[in-house]
Amino acid sequence: MLLEHGAASHWWESSLPVLRASGVELTVATVFGRGPLHENLEQAGCGPVLTLGCRTSRDYPRGALALARLVREHGSDVIHANETIAGTICGVGGKLARRGVRIFHRHHNIIEDRRQVLFSRLASRWTDLTMAVSKSSAQHAQEIDRVSPGRIRVAYNGVRELRRVSADEVAALRRRLAIPAAAPVLLVVARLWKEKGHRTLLEALSPLTTRLPRSLHVVLVGSGPEEAPLRRQAEELGRVVVHFVGHQLDVAPWYALADLVVVPSFQESFSLSAVEAMSCRRPVVATRLGGLVEVVEDGVTGVLVNPGDAGALAAGLGELLRSPEEMERMGAAGYERFRARFTLEAMIAGWRSVYSEAMANAGLGQKAL
Repeated sequence: MLLEHGAASHWWESSLPVLRASGVELTVATVFGRGPLHENLEQAGCGPVLTLGCRTSRDYPRGALALARLVREHGSDVIHANETIAGTICGVGGKLARRGVRIFHRHHNIIEDRRQVLFSRLASRWTDLTMAVSKSSAQHAQEIDRVSPGRIRVAYNGVRELRRVSADEVAALRRRLAIPAAAPVLLVVARLWKEKGHRTLLEALSPLTTRLPRSLHVVLVGSGPEEAPLRRQAEELGRVVVHFVGHQLDVAPWYALADLVVVPSFQESFSLSAVEAMSCRRPVVATRLGGLVEVVEDGVTGVLVNPGDAGALAAGLGELLRSPEEMERMGAAGYERFRARFTLEAMIAGWRSVYSEAMANAGLGQKAL
């Protein structure tokens, strides 16, 4: 398993022990240097976690040589590389090692950074299979990276069911934020980046408050360069109170606090936030695009609206907030959908299916991974 960086470290810390427990002989390496992810994975029994020692892009050729040595030393049958830089190094390193099926795990749809676009295309071209996190991401792999459909497999992401949160803990969180007991709470869990659509949500809130009998509270979990302009926009909302709580390692209390979860993004290959909300029995109001269409079942587990349409977003939110029974019904349906499709165990089963097929096609038989 080759990881690019620690941006999704909490998710890897949850998923890789499950992969190891499923019977896979797992060796984990990162492109860049050591950090908390290495220590946490080692404490979880996934170590020692290695590193290719790259610091800048100039080190990538040396990283490919280091990967080739690791593959030969460990007798790896599958090289599972995550995201574009790791996927490119995987393509070269696996070729040099002359062993191991090379899998590029594609977690993205559209990339705006030109260098990352290049790495995505190289990773797609130089590996044996692209494993996409959704059908939407698979479609983008075909259209943007020119990957043939026969070299793409879809394995949905999954999350661990979040811990149970007591009513006392939720009440304490309401007191801490000065949220009245009866006030509805909307939650967004996402980095504060433009493509996450926070501005559209805040734009939708002003007309929404005229349709509700009480003040509305919005909690934004996450940090990023959009925080300053979002704070300025939030100051003009009147009866809406927006809470900026920053990055949170433990998101369970925040989902428990919320009445519903909003994912107003302009692009999403999957959306772990939507799945986490479903695991907590919370309905989701999200944009009708990308992998969100595959995660949220419109009218069943939540409501889908067109991206950037503040009026439609306000209407969707208002419809649910005025009907607690409907929110409860959608939350229950979302939990059942999560249990059926989006658990960590379901995700790992998808990965292993791709591994087995790739090994069989490479003439490696059906040896245990």
